[in-house]
Amino acid sequence: WPDLAVAVDANGSFGLDDLDELVGLDAEGPAFVEQPLPPGDLEGSAQVAAALTAPVALDEGVASMRDLAAAVSLEAGSVLTVKPARLGGHARAVEAIARARRAGWDVHVGGMLESGLGRAAARRLAARPDVTGPAGMVGPTDLLFTADVVAPVPVGPDGRVPVPTGPGLAPPPDPDRLAALTVARWDAER
Repeated sequence: WPDLAVAVDANGSFGLDDLDELVGLDAEGPAFVEQPLPPGDLEGSAQVAAALTAPVALDEGVASMRDLAAAVSLEAGSVLTVKPARLGGHARAVEAIARARRAGWDVHVGGMLESGLGRAAARRLAARPDVTGPAGMVGPTDLLFTADVVAPVPVGPDGRVPVPTGPGLAPPPDPDRLAALTVARWDAER
């Protein structure tokens, strides 16, 4: 595994008092350190970014375009982790990617605990040419859940997951899987 890039996601669990520990972690050569400080501490994140050689990625710390502008202004990181659901959907995620790239930041795409439909849409974003950071974790949901509304996504022998093709952002739900997971139904007429 010597050529495997490994990133570290602290999920905001460190504080500035832990800077020595973060510097020690940095010495191991991670691809990036994601969200080392709590989301609201962009000034502290800027201090961490200045102290590390590994890039600092912001995830929960950027929940809006205003947050992104502040993070860029403060030099609070150099990688944006884009999660479409957190940013308000696909169009906002595309806007965030463009703004981050104009600022010289790398971008990588991750996923939250959305269904296979949301993760497929995130894979479409991750395949964009302006997404320049390390590959994100937007694999199939069967890695996370035992049931989903979409058919299982094949994972290649190299661990890669295909980008959805066809119209729309994601494949349609599988009718049998959707029926098995449906707990109530309501039909409306116009």
